Amino acid sequence: MACIFFVFKGSLLVLIRTTVTKSKHIVLLILEWLVYGLHLLCGIFYFYKYLCRKFIQLIIAKMTWKHYGSAAMYKISLGIQ
Repeated sequence: MACIFFVFKGSLLVLIRTTVTKSKHIVLLILEWLVYGLHLLCGIFYFYKYLCRKFIQLIIAKMTWKHYGSAAMYKISLGIQ
């Protein structure tokens, strides 16, 4: 995951340099910024969904642990309903 972050950050630096030097046509620059922003939003939503799902699973696992014991906890950790 760290590699993806640094590649994304590196592409931001290249995009900023391209924008500052205006080495491309304005329409292409706008398109590149839109694609970069869309990619950023998709990444944020992906991690938000992933973290929320893990957080909810943790809460359910703790509640199940109190009521049913370790067998149910083991099933939840395996993803068995």
